[in-house]
Amino acid sequence: MTSKVSELQGARPRARRDSRRFKGRIAVVDIGSNSIRLVVFDRLSRVPVPVFNERVICGLGKGLAATGRVSEEGVALALPNLLRFARLAQAMEVADLVLLATAAVRDAANGADFVTAVEKTCGAAVRVLDGAQEATLAAYGVLVGAPKANGLAGDLGGGSLELIELNQGRLGRRVTVPLGPLRLMDASDSDRERAAEIVTETLATVPWLGPNTGGDFHAVGGAWRNLARVHMEQGNYPLHVIQGYTLDAQSALDVAAVIAQQGRRSLAKMNAVSRRRVETLPFAAITLCGLLRMLQPDRIVFSAFGLREGLLYERLSRGERAKDPLLVTAEEISRREGRFPHLGDALLTWCRSIFLEQRKLEPRLLAAACHLADVAWREHPDYRARQALNRLLYYPYAGLDHPGRAFLALSAYQRYGSSGDDELAAPARSLLTPVQQQEAKLLGLALRLAISVCGGAAPILERTSLEADGGTLRLTLPADGELPPGDALQRRLTALAQAMNLAGTEIRQGEEDGPFSSTAAA
Repeated sequence: MTSKVSELQGARPRARRDSRRFKGRIAVVDIGSNSIRLVVFDRLSRVPVPVFNERVICGLGKGLAATGRVSEEGVALALPNLLRFARLAQAMEVADLVLLATAAVRDAANGADFVTAVEKTCGAAVRVLDGAQEATLAAYGVLVGAPKANGLAGDLGGGSLELIELNQGRLGRRVTVPLGPLRLMDASDSDRERAAEIVTETLATVPWLGPNTGGDFHAVGGAWRNLARVHMEQGNYPLHVIQGYTLDAQSALDVAAVIAQQGRRSLAKMNAVSRRRVETLPFAAITLCGLLRMLQPDRIVFSAFGLREGLLYERLSRGERAKDPLLVTAEEISRREGRFPHLGDALLTWCRSIFLEQRKLEPRLLAAACHLADVAWREHPDYRARQALNRLLYYPYAGLDHPGRAFLALSAYQRYGSSGDDELAAPARSLLTPVQQQEAKLLGLALRLAISVCGGAAPILERTSLEADGGTLRLTLPADGELPPGDALQRRLTALAQAMNLAGTEIRQGEEDGPFSSTAAA
């Protein structure tokens, strides 16, 4: 193994298949400096859904700074596991198998020979990413979950750190620096004070980094996700979901500084710390401390999406990239699992005058809630509310922050008849302000009323309307008498009016027949 992998950068041992030509599962094998991972996605889409995920810690980049070579022990562990990954992909009838190699392989003197061995083992070409390509895919991964991301994205792997400017979803300058935990441990001889100095010195060589970079810092990579889990555990945070977890810069600096000082024994006692990261986590924390002190970002936002999801995003058309990932997910669930076609669109039109024009609810949240309004219809009636709450709170969304998750979950809980005030809903309530909790309650009550009006049939709902006029909440039914009023409608209309602090309700039929009205005090 003598040739440098830099000679392979941009080269393709065999023509790489373009997954846009395939309608099937896509398997991505990420050959990193610390771990190798197989993720199988159901298909190429705006919101990629993993159907299988397996990781093996190999440590290919261990000792690279001292020897200039990928670890022989790492190679011995990686090759049989890569064969397993290739066989699994074949068994899953994957249409496109993509193997990516990053910092350790591209920088090692024996990286080219390792690539040859991998290709022979797996029967597929390896795409060796140069620093700019790795940074680009990592940034694309951030955009999968945060389409309008602003600030700086940082992807920390075992051997390198990629930094990319983001301007409302557009990529700017990018750089790769050798600050991955394995590389930093080698360069500092595991001396943490020296490691901190190396971080500061290395970051200072990037002229465009500094406080003026502005915006948020979007953190990508398993080590930084582990830091987020530590913070969640310490603060008894109610929602253990990494995507969209957000901290102010000082809180992030505080937890990173604590972890940077912990010994192996202390870290091993922390439930949130992966046993496989006990050795490297302090060095990941040291790097984060250096970055936060230099950048002084507004916030740090953790991303569960990265290089692998970024690869799929790279292959999307411009039109697909422009789609709102939250609405893509909500509409897909509605089509796949809903009882009635087009119900979500009809609900959105029906709710528009009150929740968009009068109450100014965020349009995309309203649209998502409408498409997800029938999400638990298959469940046992006694458990529909509970199942809807849990599913929407913990679903693997993209393009949604944690308060947004809580809002959708609480509105669905109310739509299925719960008050939303019980202990089961406490985690969701804790993520929302009192005003947001009230808006979720009102929307849930409105959706419950709407589905009672039409039984879920969109064509019927489209012939009705709901409006708040002065102190009265008015429900208008079809003029031809096709849909007579009933006790259930009156009860649910009254419940919504009371929650809106309106004095009365009215149910009437269209003006062509002369109004049939039933007026009651709310």
